[in-house]
Amino acid sequence: MTFGALLWIFRVSPDTFRTSWFVESLLTELVVALVMRTRRPFYRSRPGKVLLISTLLLIALGFAIP
Repeated sequence: MTFGALLWIFRVSPDTFRTSWFVESLLTELVVALVMRTRRPFYRSRPGKVLLISTLLLIALGFAIP
């Protein structure tokens, strides 16, 4: 959906496409890491403090890099 939206709805330039794809991929990977860390449903299990802080820092860094 992101790929199609960037190309056909927003009609972004190749540089903006690459940057947007990088940010979206990073956010997706971080969410997957939070969801797959436990056998219980992810919404019933809180992540550890270190994992949560490092995830938030990586999100901020991911938006700051571009």
